[in-house]
Amino acid sequence: MQEDEYDSASKSSSTSVSLSLSLQRQLLSEIELAGGIHNASLKAICQAKPDTYGVKNSSQVRSVQNKVYKWKQLDTEGYRHLLATFELEPCGGSYEPSRPK
Repeated sequence: MQEDEYDSASKSSSTSVSLSLSLQRQLLSEIELAGGIHNASLKAICQAKPDTYGVKNSSQVRSVQNKVYKWKQLDTEGYRHLLATFELEPCGGSYEPSRPK
């Protein structure tokens, strides 16, 4: 089965693209609007806005995937701090870390 490039970070060693703070804020906002960090479909978000988040297999998409992966590793306090840093509110659901800290 072929791995979907939007669902997991690519294993290639291509150059990573830096995400601006405004792009990170927009991405985080869209993730929260789509149900939160553990419920939103990153694939759907990226496919809906390829001009913003990059096209399939691009270094921009890989950078987005890597950033979201790092956000998913945060504990509850860290994730709430991230949202507060970008002046965003949680989606309303409780944040459950993907792994215990």
